[in-house]
Amino acid sequence: MLAQLPASAHLNNVDTILKEAAATRFALEVLMRIDDPVALGAYMAKVIRHDQRRGMYVDAGAEAFAVVDDVDAEAAQEMVAELVNHRIAGVHHRLAVDVRGQRDFRGRMVIDSLLAAIWWHVFRMARDRAKFVLCELCSALVERRDARQRFCAGRPGEESACATRARQRRHREGKGRQDE
Repeated sequence: MLAQLPASAHLNNVDTILKEAAATRFALEVLMRIDDPVALGAYMAKVIRHDQRRGMYVDAGAEAFAVVDDVDAEAAQEMVAELVNHRIAGVHHRLAVDVRGQRDFRGRMVIDSLLAAIWWHVFRMARDRAKFVLCELCSALVERRDARQRFCAGRPGEESACATRARQRRHREGKGRQDE
């Protein structure tokens, strides 16, 4: 028999997940715009809130950051670093002995929660200065692996569903023009 959580506990869990999702989105949006001051400024203007009690702050989902002026790239990077560092505390490495073969050492990453795993990927994207693009078909935020990439990534060696649909659409539109 499964234990049922009280309604208030369930609501708190859902609320926490939604706030963490918003914080993750905030971090990715900042990383996507970090090298473009105009785009970053426009995005930050959308997330800056004014409150009589709190003053001016950036709503980053799970956390809020007090600000005095407009937020520049350095301040935005500090916000992302604070969000990430706080949430990857549950990620660490272990040294293990690989008993298969020559009994060598191997490293193993241990992640204690799904949220820590998600934030580990945000950490990696920030550390590696990943570039992002919005998929031209579905507008999903996509990590750009190739300068020519315009659509969501497919499985290794395969074209993505969005790229396939776009190619088929171009083909149909091209055929229509030939029939005229």
